[in-house]
Amino acid sequence: MLDTGKTAVDAALGEVLPTLEKIRWLLAEGEAALRPERRSTGPLAVHRAATVEFAPLGVIGAIAPWNYPLHNVFNPALAALFAGSAIVVKPSEHASWSAVHYVNVIRSALAVCGHSPDLCRLVVGRGDVGSALAGGGVDKLFFTGSTAVGRKVAVAAAASLTPVVLELGGKDPAVLCDDTDVRWAASIVLRGVFQNAGQNCIGIERVYVQRAALGRFLAAVVPIVGAMTARPPGGGGGGCRRPHARQRRWGRGRHDHGPRRSRAGARPRAASRCVWGQGARRRPAGGRGGRRRRRRRRRRRRQQQQQQQRRRRRAPLLPADGPHGRGARARHAHPRGGGVWPGHDRHPL
Repeated sequence: MLDTGKTAVDAALGEVLPTLEKIRWLLAEGEAALRPERRSTGPLAVHRAATVEFAPLGVIGAIAPWNYPLHNVFNPALAALFAGSAIVVKPSEHASWSAVHYVNVIRSALAVCGHSPDLCRLVVGRGDVGSALAGGGVDKLFFTGSTAVGRKVAVAAAASLTPVVLELGGKDPAVLCDDTDVRWAASIVLRGVFQNAGQNCIGIERVYVQRAALGRFLAAVVPIVGAMTARPPGGGGGGCRRPHARQRRWGRGRHDHGPRRSRAGARPRAASRCVWGQGARRRPAGGRGGRRRRRRRRRRRRQQQQQQQRRRRRAPLLPADGPHGRGARARHAHPRGGGVWPGHDRHPL
C-alpha cells in the first residue's frame, strides 16, 4: 500500500487472500501433484513400464510488475520453493521497497525451517537488470507484464533455450445490451474498470453499449465517476506518475474511438513522483481553461467524426480488436449472456 498507493480493500482481496489461498492449496495438494505417476505404454510397449517423475528445475527467475507487488512475488516463489527449486525475483523498480520486505519474510521462513535463505534472492533495478536475468543463468523464467515487454523477454530467453512462462496484460471489453439493468451494470462495469486503479490484467478497458441504453448508462456512470477521489494509501489509492500520464493522454482523445465523450473528474495535482494525500484529490469537471478545452473539444469532435466514418464498415463488436485482447464480457437480460475468450492468431505468445 505504501509502495504503490494500493487501497486496503484491493490489497486484501487482490493480494493477501489469493496468496493465502496459494499457500493453503500447496499444503493440501502440493505433494499429491508432485507424486510420481504411472502412465500407460500402449500395446507396442506392453512389456515396459512408464513412470513420470517430477524433479526440481534448478534456479527459477521471476520478473514481477508493480500492480500486485505482494502476490507477484509470492506466487512464483512459493511454487518454485515447494517444488525444490531456488528462485531469483526481480520486482518492478516502482515496487522494490515492498519486495525487499516480502523476500526477507520468505528468507526468514526458510531459515526457520532449516533451509538456506539463499534459495530465495532479490535483484533490484530497471529494465537492464530484467534483460540480464532473461538472457541467461536461470533454468526457467516467469514474466508478468505487458505484451510488448513479454515479446522481448521471449526473444532473450529463446537465445539460450530457456523455458519461459508469460503472463501478459489484456484489453477486455464489456458488452451491455439494451435490456440490461443499467444501475446494476454500472456498478459491475465500474468495478472492472477502476479496481486496482485499472492496473489489472483482466480489467475492463472499453465498454460497448447498445444505442438504446447508452443514455441511461451514462446517466448512471458519470455521477459516480465524478464523485471519485484519489486518497491516501490507508483508505483510497494513489498511483505512480507514469500510468497517470498515459491515462491523461487517453482522456485527451488520442485513443478515444467513440463518437462522444462524457467527462468526470480531472487531472490530479501532485508535485512528487507518486500522488498521495491532499495533492491527489481531483477537482470536479470544468473550472479553469474552459476556452482552451472547448477548442480542443471541437478539434477532437472533428477527428472523432472522421474516425467514425472510417469505422462504419467494421463489425460492431470486436473482442480482440487490439493487440492485447484476451476476453470479453457481455451482459443482458437473456440467461445465456456470458463471456468470450478468443483464440486469435494475432497473439503468438
